[in-house]
Amino acid sequence: MHHQEFFYWCRDAVSKIKYIPDRTKVYTELRAHLEDRYDSFMRKGMTDKEATRKTLEVMGDPMELLIHGYTLTLRL
Repeated sequence: MHHQEFFYWCRDAVSKIKYIPDRTKVYTELRAHLEDRYDSFMRKGMTDKEATRKTLEVMGDPMELLIHGYTLTLRL
């Protein structure tokens, strides 16, 4: 979609994944999740700016997600 902020968030979240096919899959999944969350906020009557900000707020820091994801992978 048109959200440059979502692009940067996803890019940062997958930045340390070395295997490119996995990076692409995770990026695509995260991007879809961001767009779904954004759409949900828009349906609740938020403006584009509000919905974008709230979506990123709810998703949190992409680097923390990355660290948490690696921790989960190592435990499996």
